[in-house]
Amino acid sequence: MATFLSTQMTDAAASPPKLISHTQKGHVEIACFDYTPPATGEPAAGDNIQLCKIPANVTVIETFLAWAAQDAGATLSLGVTGTVAKYMAAQTMTSAGVKFGPTLVAEANLVTTAEETLIGTLATAGLAATTGVLKGFVKFVGH
Repeated sequence: MATFLSTQMTDAAASPPKLISHTQKGHVEIACFDYTPPATGEPAAGDNIQLCKIPANVTVIETFLAWAAQDAGATLSLGVTGTVAKYMAAQTMTSAGVKFGPTLVAEANLVTTAEETLIGTLATAGLAATTGVLKGFVKFVGH
């Protein structure tokens, strides 16, 4: 049976051993968010919701989104300005649900170079007034 090494184990086995980056070790922190739309003027398709801050120089290891049933066809992605699905691809939210990310290799283990604002971007339809609750978190390490 063959043994394979991760990037981190390869670095540790090097001679001399390479130091593990601060973005790959440390304690896990969580930035939580929740949003309840107002009774009038709720977010519509094309609108953004600023959800929380992600510090600079951390590795995002997981995102979580939970939602109540929304307007028919509503989708929401989690990202930042300029990259709307950086942390989670668009989720259809017509029925209540939950989603863990990242689900794509491109979303995995992303290191922030500056503080980021996590943004929920709506497409197709908006959130249900007062009952269209969103909750979630971003987990990161290395701060």
